[in-house]
Amino acid sequence: PPAHTPYHMAPPELEELRKHLKEILENNKDGSLRLCIDYRALNKVTIKNKYPIPLIAELFDRLGQVKYFTKMDLRKGYYQVRIAEGDEPKTTSILHPYLDQLVVVYLDDIVIFSNTSEEHVEHLRKVFKILRVNQLYVKREKCEFAQPKVHFLGHIITQGELRMDEAKIRAIQEWEAPKKVTELRSFLGL
Repeated sequence: PPAHTPYHMAPPELEELRKHLKEILENNKDGSLRLCIDYRALNKVTIKNKYPIPLIAELFDRLGQVKYFTKMDLRKGYYQVRIAEGDEPKTTSILHPYLDQLVVVYLDDIVIFSNTSEEHVEHLRKVFKILRVNQLYVKREKCEFAQPKVHFLGHIITQGELRMDEAKIRAIQEWEAPKKVTELRSFLGL
């Protein structure tokens, strides 16, 4: 995007800006802040993508029988993806050659899977090479390498076993019952 000199703002305008920023910033678990924007209005007028999000059940089926998992999370999610005008459809194809063979991708979560440790090292090399060529970076603190189990999409997956993450179950059980329509809508994600 083009760079501009910052606009001068009068103190009341600056205070109003701070108020709006506070509404859209959320705390991460590590105490840092992240921008959280409600795109529902924009989504209503957006042209639908012909590349659907993969079915979660199919991802679980693919991961169910392997022995080694590496989970990676792209740093800053999609904010690091540079897209030239007209190239938007290409963004789904970066890891496409390896999808369902050695990697599953759900939004910005990447899980590499293998049956042997040697195979896993080779799979990691392939994925890191693709990420490097495309200048995509992972948040090292959120990576889990060559683990016998993986936490993925609210579940825990180990060789031959899929179960709900106990922390997610507990969070739902301890959720206070909505008392207002707005609280119910918020709970339902509406």
